[in-house]
Amino acid sequence: MSRRAHAELSDDLAPDHPAFCALSPWLDDGVAALTLEKLNASAGQRDPPPATATGARIRFVASTTPLSARDYETRVLKGGEVPTRIGNLHDIFNALCWLAFPDAKRMCNARHVSAIAAHPGDGGRGALRDALRLFEESGVIALCADDACAALLRARRWKEALSDRRADAARALRFFVFGHALYEKLLRPYPTITGRLLIVSAPLGALYDPLSAARRRADAGAAVLLSGSSAPADLVPLPLAGVPGWHAANDDPCFYDDRSIFRDVKQPPAREPRVIASRD
Repeated sequence: MSRRAHAELSDDLAPDHPAFCALSPWLDDGVAALTLEKLNASAGQRDPPPATATGARIRFVASTTPLSARDYETRVLKGGEVPTRIGNLHDIFNALCWLAFPDAKRMCNARHVSAIAAHPGDGGRGALRDALRLFEESGVIALCADDACAALLRARRWKEALSDRRADAARALRFFVFGHALYEKLLRPYPTITGRLLIVSAPLGALYDPLSAARRRADAGAAVLLSGSSAPADLVPLPLAGVPGWHAANDDPCFYDDRSIFRDVKQPPAREPRVIASRD
């Protein structure tokens, strides 16, 4: 699989792959067909429509000039305007994530603005905003009905969690990609793509709900966890190639012994190609 620093807009998205399940309601015609008009129409059809913490309804507007982090987040919070460059995958996936995960996106935006206001001299940079940005770019939400599986994932014991206990993982874990940069990377996948995992406890029956209900539960649960007083604590690395059903090779337990993908806790993180610079 190839490595690319930036994915060009194309029609080769595979919306039937489970990694894209959260966005699948809006991908019938492919990502290249999405326009501001279509994104805003989709936002208006949501019940309730996505909105910010101030109650402003989300609208996707053309991005014409670069904005600082302060100006970008404040513009979203106060007016609901999300600057979006059509033709830019990073921005399009960000817009789609507002449609799929409005509660968690609203919480991230509100906390960014609060942190910036509390520390205006440095733009609010610090552990909280770094964690929020990491989650927005690379987050994965897991609905989890098995405390033992959750503990193994937090300990980065991926082979035990996802292979040795594969039946338990299939029964009691349901994953949703949240980070818009992850979606961009997944257009041109490579084995070491790594997300940052936020685990949302859920009753077992909820994992078998229809997609829309399960996604709403994941969204609401993530928003609660993101509202805590400190930086999100669960953001442990998750090699996406290890999620059952997301990579054909992981049917073989030996796949999880590849230390270039499933790195020990003491190993430095794998160097991944950057997709696009953040607004900071």
